[in-house]
Amino acid sequence: MKDAGKPKRARKTMNEEQKVDEIILKGEAFLREGKAADAITLYDAEIEKHPASARLYIARGNAFFCERNWRFACRDYTIAVKLEPNSAETFYSLGLVTFLMNGPETALKCYTRAIELNPQYADAYYNRGVIYDEMKMYMTAMEDYTKAIELNPEMTAAWNNRGNDWVDMGEFENALADFNEVIRLNPQRDKAYGNRGYVLQRLGRFDEALADYAKALEQDPEDGGTYANRGRLHLEQENYEDAVSDFSQLIQLAPMSAAAYELRAGAYAALGKETEAAEDRKKAETFGAAATDAEEPAEDVKINDVADLEKLDSQQTPHDGDCRCGHCSGGGNGASPSESSK
Repeated sequence: MKDAGKPKRARKTMNEEQKVDEIILKGEAFLREGKAADAITLYDAEIEKHPASARLYIARGNAFFCERNWRFACRDYTIAVKLEPNSAETFYSLGLVTFLMNGPETALKCYTRAIELNPQYADAYYNRGVIYDEMKMYMTAMEDYTKAIELNPEMTAAWNNRGNDWVDMGEFENALADFNEVIRLNPQRDKAYGNRGYVLQRLGRFDEALADYAKALEQDPEDGGTYANRGRLHLEQENYEDAVSDFSQLIQLAPMSAAAYELRAGAYAALGKETEAAEDRKKAETFGAAATDAEEPAEDVKINDVADLEKLDSQQTPHDGDCRCGHCSGGGNGASPSESSK
């Protein structure tokens, strides 16, 4: 009779797991609708019923993450790690939020542990690569991006960031190959043509660069980085009126950008319009910064989408808007914290 009772307990456990599955699916639907608070309320009630369910803590942590409540997300992920210490996905989730709270070193340990537990976890390699980039360990970052690409050849974010690292190293032909792959995989990807245009410009292939810049602005007429880079190319080719036009567009997008005014001042000066140039230099001085070197290609957002996309002066490398959480209504192309990599 004792043996006969075991299957009943197993079925009960299965039924409980099925209920948890249903609750998590319902909560994820709330997140896709932008209703994180409703998801949290749902998970609160279920965690009271199933306090040993790591999956529910992860799910609620995801909801807090989507609300940018890093502290509560970290609390839930930490509890989940204690309940399931051999879950790669849980360490991946913890890495997402510890980066925001404690910086790259703690997050690095989480991603490394996730990879130890699941060596096929492409997103964990990708995010660890981002961490190494933050630590300026570019070669090590490229190794992780390469591994992520091997595991998931269609991960455009990894191709893009590796291309950006090639640019940092001055290896523009290699960067071009990676940006070509980004465009082949997703020609509509934000800033893909702008990135390739920048590399073509550095390689002296100006006509191709201009074509890519035009395509980039067709896709995103508010891409300030592309206006800046194309304007600089016009300056290099002594097309000063075109340079003024591009820098004026940049100023419309970033009216407090000292760099933009300084750039347009240079174009005005080349045209002999000293009055206009002096006015722009005065505005640049007012806004407190001088022009910098040409903008570099856009990296993917570091771990999540918290970057301020409007600060052109302080962020000379504009970022794409990929949210790595994957659950919220603006989710990006990475796996969600509670899912394994694809």
